[in-house]
Amino acid sequence: IFMTEGLSAGDQAKALDKGVANQALTVTTSIPYVQSGNCVLGVDVGDNVNILMNGASYAKSKLDFDAAFKFMIKEI
Repeated sequence: IFMTEGLSAGDQAKALDKGVANQALTVTTSIPYVQSGNCVLGVDVGDNVNILMNGASYAKSKLDFDAAFKFMIKEI
């Protein structure tokens, strides 16, 4: 589930809940969503590509990332 810019905190939480219920990944380019725990994965593209994962949201989602992918991400 791709979460776009401009969602309210309530809508972010609903999207995360929908993802958890369907074992679907929530992803965004809006890093504050990940920092607040309302999204599992965020991609920040600047001079470098940074992939951030909210550990609590990831645990709640019951998803299982491959070890090689986990190596490339930063958990917050």
